[in-house]
Amino acid sequence: MILKNARRVCAVVPALNPNRTLLTVVSGLLESGAATVVVINDGSEVSLCPLFSEIGQLSPKVTVLAHAVNMGKGQALKTAFNHILVNALDCDVVVTVDADGQHLPEDAMRLASSVDPDHKSLHIGCREFGGDVPLRSRFGNIMTRQVVRLLMGLKTSDTQSGLRAFPLEMLKPFLRIRSAGYDYELDMLLGCHEEGVPLHEQPITTIYEPGNPSSHFNPVLDSFRIYFVFLRYIGVSLASFLLDYLVFSMAILAFSKTAWVTHLVVRLFTSGVNFYWNRKHVFKSRGRVGHESIRYFMSMLYVLFASTCLLYFFSEVMALNSFAAKPLAELITFLISFALLRNWVFRKKTTAGPDEGVAGAGETT
Repeated sequence: MILKNARRVCAVVPALNPNRTLLTVVSGLLESGAATVVVINDGSEVSLCPLFSEIGQLSPKVTVLAHAVNMGKGQALKTAFNHILVNALDCDVVVTVDADGQHLPEDAMRLASSVDPDHKSLHIGCREFGGDVPLRSRFGNIMTRQVVRLLMGLKTSDTQSGLRAFPLEMLKPFLRIRSAGYDYELDMLLGCHEEGVPLHEQPITTIYEPGNPSSHFNPVLDSFRIYFVFLRYIGVSLASFLLDYLVFSMAILAFSKTAWVTHLVVRLFTSGVNFYWNRKHVFKSRGRVGHESIRYFMSMLYVLFASTCLLYFFSEVMALNSFAAKPLAELITFLISFALLRNWVFRKKTTAGPDEGVAGAGETT
């Protein structure tokens, strides 16, 4: 049944080695009122060519694009987005739908109908993660959701949902995101969050095959890709800590000063190196160096104050050895520092023109 007040919706369906469920998905989208459907064969096996041909012959409204090799879900979505823009398809809202039947066409069109074509926003179809959901899907979503909430300040109940709807004007900035795999969908969320683009959630029916065999999400490999920005930050933080700890130890041995006083002096010396590494290698910021350095200095004063107080408490009040007290204090202030750098010091601008928006998300992949 076609939903009332539905937008001119283009449904995008990326597919890798699908079964005939894909045929049902595309037919359902057409019956539910999609103006056009773009299916991307992301390097599937040659034996599936007849299935994609059959899908392409369902209706003139269906277009099937193909990659010669598997290039990742993110790249498949970008291929479709580029096709929509280059060919000026008649639509004002785009909705992405998974090929394995996890998303009901009715839910996809209902989500799309909630989008205002004249205002930037990202609408997410959120699943319920109850007892029938496969363990790897439940684990991957819960872990990612908690990490994103803790480190990025982004609250969403389903970070990995492939059912998303947004106005046509957001395609250009989404094309600029550099990631190409499953991390692309997380970068879409983070980019919108950074740029102040509203995120809206809508409950949808949760459907899984027994064991979820058709999912190509690798909970280990793809989780590492998703958390790459965090791993970069950990690497830079570790390098900065080793430099800081080395200078701290040398100063303690050479001058025999009080631990918290030495820590204060050494941190002022090593902060400049940490600023450069974080700006260039972690957040890859293109903001104004002067403004960012001032915000960095102010945030580091706060972190320095907190870590110095903690170091004083551990070394003087609890009488811990100076070489043990410092790593403990640094560990506590680690997450505070990341949150300040990501959400304030190197934060992308919160407003953007039609051709900008979430392009900065690609700088964090």
